Amino acid sequence: MTYQNSISISYASKWESLSSRSGYDSDMFLPEEKMEFTVPDASDLNTKQLFQFFKKVMLAMGYAEKSIAVGAMSVVFNGDGDEAMQKAMCDEFDLTLNEDLQDKFEEFKKTEAEWDRINKLKLEHHGAGPEDYNKTQRNEELSNG
Repeated sequence: MTYQNSISISYASKWESLSSRSGYDSDMFLPEEKMEFTVPDASDLNTKQLFQFFKKVMLAMGYAEKSIAVGAMSVVFNGDGDEAMQKAMCDEFDLTLNEDLQDKFEEFKKTEAEWDRINKLKLEHHGAGPEDYNKTQRNEELSNG
């Protein structure tokens, strides 16, 4: 037994000018439009492909790309969302939730302190600043043959 399905979305709009005279507004809009979006074989679409399809539909409807992105993000990152899923998405896309910023900042401070310690050791042992370390190493290699 095989499985096959399709997706079809219809969009129709009608616009009527509020003024009886022609002008700017009547030249900018079509009085009526109908669009049909179809994926003839959607049986193997993954979620990213499906969202790309919906994005194209929304762009054709006149939505801005930023508004579409905000809508997509609100599916996961909303007040009623599953916090475990939100954290998993943050890990997948290298994002940080506001409530995790303090921990990230503390981690950043520890990393910076470690770099400062290493750079101080380099300065003490090589007589040069960290930016000159590679140059000093290269000069030593050249002089040693």
